[in-house]
Amino acid sequence: MNKTSNNAKSANFIRSVFALVGTIIGVGIYGIPYASAQSGFFVGLAYLIILGLVTLIILRAYGEVVVHTPGHGRLISFLRKYTNPLVSHMGAVALVGSWWGALVAYIIIGGTFLNQIFSNFDFGSQFFYQIVFFAIASALVLGGLGFVSKIESVFVCALLAVFILIFIKATPQIASENLFTADYSNMLLPYGVILFAFGGLGAIPEMRDILGQNKKLLLRAIMAGVAISAVVYIFFSAVVVGIAGDSTSKDALSSLIPSLGQLLSVAAPILGFFTVITSFLMLSINAVDTFVYDYKIRFLPAWLLTIGVPFLAFLLGARDFISVIGFTGSILGGALGMIVLYMHERARKILSRLHLGRLSTPRFAVSIAAIVLVFGVIGEVVYYFISL
Repeated sequence: MNKTSNNAKSANFIRSVFALVGTIIGVGIYGIPYASAQSGFFVGLAYLIILGLVTLIILRAYGEVVVHTPGHGRLISFLRKYTNPLVSHMGAVALVGSWWGALVAYIIIGGTFLNQIFSNFDFGSQFFYQIVFFAIASALVLGGLGFVSKIESVFVCALLAVFILIFIKATPQIASENLFTADYSNMLLPYGVILFAFGGLGAIPEMRDILGQNKKLLLRAIMAGVAISAVVYIFFSAVVVGIAGDSTSKDALSSLIPSLGQLLSVAAPILGFFTVITSFLMLSINAVDTFVYDYKIRFLPAWLLTIGVPFLAFLLGARDFISVIGFTGSILGGALGMIVLYMHERARKILSRLHLGRLSTPRFAVSIAAIVLVFGVIGEVVYYFISL
C-alpha cells in the first residue's frame, strides 16, 4: 500500500511538472532564437538565466499563496482576497491584457505554420492562413473542447521529442562563429520576448490540484518545471542561432528547414501548428471561464470579448510576432509579475497574523525580482523610442 502511495505521489509530481512545462513552453519559444540572434547569443543566454530566476521567484511566491490559502481559487480571487480593489483591478487588466497579447501572437505564428505546411500549394498569402487559423481556433473555442487539456500534454511531449530530434540532426551543422557575434544596439530586444516565453502563472492552481494532499511538493515541482523549460530554451536557441546566425527568422523553424531533412521539415511545422492551436484553445477557454464565473458575463459575450479583441488588434496592424510578444512580456507580463509579488508580501502579513502559515520566499529575492521587472518596463519603453 505504501509503495502504491509513493508511486502515485511520484506520478502526480511528474504530471504537475509537465503541466508547468506545457504552460511555459508555448509560442514564445519560437521568438527566442531571433531575439538572441539580433542581440548576440550570449546576451540572450544572460537574459534566459536572469529571467528564468525571476520567473522562479514569481511562480514560487504565487505557489506559496496558493498552497497556504484554503479553497481552489485562481489568480483574480487571490488578488481580491489579499490586495485592495485598485491593485486587484490593475492585476485583472494586466492579466486579461496579457491573454489578449498572447492570442494575437498565436494568430500570427499559427498562420505562419499553416503557410509552411501548405507551402507547395498556392492557396493564399500568409495573411490568409492567419485568418484561417483564427477562424478554426475561435470556432473550436465556441464549441467548448473539454478534452483540450488532455491532448495538450500529448502535443507538448511530442514537441519535446521533435526538439530532441532537431538537436541531434542540426547540432553538427552549428557554426560556432554565429554564437560569438553581438549587436549591442539590440541588447534590450530579448527582455520582453523571453519574459513572455517564461509565462506560467496559469499552471500553478492546476499543479496544486494535481498534487492533492501532497501540495507541499508544489514549490519543488515549480523549480523543476522552470529548470526544464530554461534548458530547452537554451539548447533550442543555441541550435537555431548556431546554424542561421543573423539570418534567423522570427518564427525560428523557417531557419532550420533546409538543415532538417525532408521528414522533420514536414513534421516540425505540423506539430508547431497543433501545439499553437491547443495553446490558443486552453488560454481562450480559461479566459472565457474567467469572464463567465468571475465577472458574471454570459457565455457568448464572454467568447466574443475573448477572441474579438485580439482579432481586432491583429486586423489593425499588430502582425509582427516579435513586437507583440515583446510588448506583452515586458509591459503586461512585467506589471502582472510585480502585482503578484506585491500580493505575496500582503499575504505574508495576513497569513502570519491569522496563523495560517508562514511564507518562506526571502524578501530580498522578491525585491530583486521586482527591481528587474521595473527596469524591464523602463528598458522596453526606451527600446521602443530608440527603434522609431
